[in-house]
Amino acid sequence: MNIKEYYPNGECPDCSSIILETAKAGDKCHLCPHVFKIPDTFKKVTIGYVVQDYKTYPNGIHICVNQEFIAGEVSYETSEHGDSIEIDTSKEVYCPFEMVQNLHRPFPDK
Repeated sequence: MNIKEYYPNGECPDCSSIILETAKAGDKCHLCPHVFKIPDTFKKVTIGYVVQDYKTYPNGIHICVNQEFIAGEVSYETSEHGDSIEIDTSKEVYCPFEMVQNLHRPFPDK
């Protein structure tokens, strides 16, 4: 994978110039001092929605009985500067979104 594939639109994050095809990790940008690197750590940011199911009890109290996360847009960022990066998702090991159910919620008497 060419180093430019790790950068959005193949552009230098500092000067927005197109990264040269010959650029590799450790090289400086041809127009500014930015040094290109393959990120060793990054953050995956997923924007989505939480859907909650409620049950209404005879006394009128509404209690959440289940919730789930529905993923939407995903972006990847370096942990150092928050710059957007491109990731080869075919090499990403799936990590599920496990919603923790609130087992300590108060339950109504009836």
